[in-house]
Amino acid sequence: MSSTIKTHRSSLRIYSIDYLRIVAFCGVVALHTVSPDGELSTAINILSRFSVPYFFIIAGLFFNPSRPIRQKLISLGTIGCTAGTVYVILGIFGITPWFTSLMGSDNIINDLLSQIRTFLLWNSFPPAYPLWFIFALLYVYGVYGCLSFFGVSKSSIASFSLGLFFARTIFGEVLGVMSPQDVIMRSWLFLGLPCFSMGVILRQHLNKLTSINSIALFVLAAIGIILSGIEYSLFGLQECYIGMLLCTIVVIILCFKHPFSSLASKPFASYVIGGRYCLVAYLVHYGVICLLQGLLKYPFPMADGLYQIALLVGTVSISLAVSLLISVGSGLDKQYDC
Repeated sequence: MSSTIKTHRSSLRIYSIDYLRIVAFCGVVALHTVSPDGELSTAINILSRFSVPYFFIIAGLFFNPSRPIRQKLISLGTIGCTAGTVYVILGIFGITPWFTSLMGSDNIINDLLSQIRTFLLWNSFPPAYPLWFIFALLYVYGVYGCLSFFGVSKSSIASFSLGLFFARTIFGEVLGVMSPQDVIMRSWLFLGLPCFSMGVILRQHLNKLTSINSIALFVLAAIGIILSGIEYSLFGLQECYIGMLLCTIVVIILCFKHPFSSLASKPFASYVIGGRYCLVAYLVHYGVICLLQGLLKYPFPMADGLYQIALLVGTVSISLAVSLLISVGSGLDKQYDC
């Protein structure tokens, strides 16, 4: 998915989008390492909730229906299957907790079949739960491509998707019929497709939206953050806050108003441009978390707050460093098409 898009002026590379991917990746790691059990950690958790919608929205924003979707599906499928296989092996060798937990079950076969069924329906992947995003994105591309192939308009898909998100909010956040943290609530259907569709619609109206005054956009982003805090106060922790979704959309618009082309000359810029650098970091970060969890608790026991900070900083640093090495070694830093 290239961060290059045609506007009424010219074809521009939006470098701020590329660098914001790293911020979003840090947010994902924070969600997986910082427990929201205090005021500061809860604030970090709420702010980090922009990350997953951001990745889905920019996937829709840069989705090019004129290009064959088959190649995108093959690419994502290969990445997901390869990473999934690696994490299954890591689990069998005890590096990640999935296999040990499964072996401790009273009914291993039933539990395994239940995990497979949940994975096929809602993308939950117990051997490495962060990989749900890769499989959800694969589903979203497939579903969106099929609907477009059969002549369903973008506006109709968007209306249907927003209806799903509205239902998700009502039944999860407001009525509490379903747990906001349930795997269904963060699946391809109730989170991925709606956010992806928002990105597609955002692209259609980008020229008008980028004409909005920057100060007004910053105010809207602040309103989104405040609204997220209100949602937390009323309904508790959520997988996705409406306010944070608003903030994410506004920030993306600001990125297009301020593409920061000067960032292209900064150190390591060629590795950051495009999405592969952060994609590799995303794929490896769960393994890094599992390794650091054992290392930081023994032989270096520390207070819980300090432990979480060390786990967050260590995971981000090591994952990005590993991603850089892999990107350079495999030539991914020369490919800006994801």
